[in-house]
Amino acid sequence: MSDFSDILHSPDHIKSYTAFNSGASKGFLYIEDITDKLFWDKLVNTVCPGRYEVKPYSQPEFNGKRKLEKEYHNLNKDFIVGVDGDFDFVCPLRHDRAQELNKSPFVIHTYSYSLESHRCCPESVSSLLQRVFMYQQCDNQFELALRTYSIHIHDALCLFAYLHNKNWQQYPENIFTECIALPAGAKILNQDLKINAGVMEHVSQNVNAFIETYKEHVTNEAEFTIFKAELNDRGVTPETAYLFIKGHYLMDNIFKPAFKLVVKANQRSDIGYVVANTNAASEAGRRQQVLNHYKNNCNVDTLIFQAEEYVRGAYWQKMIKKMRLACS
Repeated sequence: MSDFSDILHSPDHIKSYTAFNSGASKGFLYIEDITDKLFWDKLVNTVCPGRYEVKPYSQPEFNGKRKLEKEYHNLNKDFIVGVDGDFDFVCPLRHDRAQELNKSPFVIHTYSYSLESHRCCPESVSSLLQRVFMYQQCDNQFELALRTYSIHIHDALCLFAYLHNKNWQQYPENIFTECIALPAGAKILNQDLKINAGVMEHVSQNVNAFIETYKEHVTNEAEFTIFKAELNDRGVTPETAYLFIKGHYLMDNIFKPAFKLVVKANQRSDIGYVVANTNAASEAGRRQQVLNHYKNNCNVDTLIFQAEEYVRGAYWQKMIKKMRLACS
């Protein structure tokens, strides 16, 4: 590291810089992308308000985490980073960067695959479902479908993580993500908001094929058993395995499409309620009220982005613990 780089990363320089620009002496918490700022601001404000200025490390089109990884060896309590855990968390020995993420007190990570995992956690799901109806919520199996999918993929996740941890190049991430993928355009719920049994069977068959193919690559069963116990200690259980798959795939292909079905069904149900319980003179106005409510207050992307019920989840609590360690 050059002398100039030493100066830029030194606590004295950082505090002087932030004091000059903001009037208060702070450290820097660098994050992968500007779109993650709300999430990381929430963490700073929860643990140590005013202690860090949250800043993106790269432009949105670049891979911010890869850039931040190059700074891991420069970190100190005034220069910390916030990143997705991805497979670095569940495969802590896969390479040097993963080891640093798990060992360094100054690398704050999500303790699940990504920020999206927090927004799809059980606490978030339960709260979101209570915010997308006016008069009556349709019966749905959204939460059950997520758990069922998670249980189906758990054993494949454990096997993949074990092999990937030992040799990440021989067992690349795509072999796992392909085996747990839904059929193109399919959803975990049917139109009646019941579990899509055909989709679950498709996933189950692919997972079983994956396990049959790769279980022979496990040459030390005792070691594998210990590794699975360690995964469990890290929060990887049959019910939570879905939070340890690629975050964008979880959100865009599994979570959001099914959640949108629930929202649309609730809107139809609420309109039906108005028709059944309103006289003819008032019906048009009440119907429009329902439509306006869903248009203005039930935008799926906005609801998910603004929801903060993940703060009641176990993974957020782990983040708080590490954040306290970093700034102590």
